[in-house]
Amino acid sequence: MKKAFAGVTGLVACLVCINGWGEAPLQLNYGAPQELGEYTLQPAKNGQSQINTAIQTSVFAQFEGSRLKSDEVDGHESLNGLGAGITFTALDTFNTTLGMHYQSNSDWNSTEIEVRGGYQFYNRNNSYANASIGIGYAWLKADDYDIRLRYVTLPLELELGHYFQPRVAAYLGLGYKWLYSENLKDVCTGYFCDSGASDVLDLDGITYKTGIRYRF
Repeated sequence: MKKAFAGVTGLVACLVCINGWGEAPLQLNYGAPQELGEYTLQPAKNGQSQINTAIQTSVFAQFEGSRLKSDEVDGHESLNGLGAGITFTALDTFNTTLGMHYQSNSDWNSTEIEVRGGYQFYNRNNSYANASIGIGYAWLKADDYDIRLRYVTLPLELELGHYFQPRVAAYLGLGYKWLYSENLKDVCTGYFCDSGASDVLDLDGITYKTGIRYRF
């Protein structure tokens, strides 16, 4: 009888303990969860931020110019004008730029579209340096004569900029450009054509620019 009572007492004690545990509130460590899809930069040991994996987009507008020459003809042609475009940057380092440019002087006007690939090799204290190379297509037209030329262009450039606002930067650029005449069969002036003029009209020379960039 005593053994049965002890067994029942032990069983009841176990049930009481289990019930007590069931009624005890769980201790939760409440905190503010990070929003899904939001990327947060964590400071690295060297004081710089970790690489941003999102693709950044920026647009630019600039004043630009070029001083071009031909290896076969003496003298230079200096043109000035405006350029605008959009840049996509990945990993804070690699970028692709789509641009359109218009330049002119007293004799010629030029319209060009181009695409460039760049590498941002410096980015510190809101300043950056970017080197780029690209390919483009340009149309040149004489103002006083019926001369129309087409060129495949190869631009090479260094851009230095500084973000004086979180999203707005001012920059300078210096580069070199090669223009290869695309009039492979002939170059026409009015009703007359010269089949041997294409190579003579290849151009190259320095380029320069200054502008404003806005980052989204």
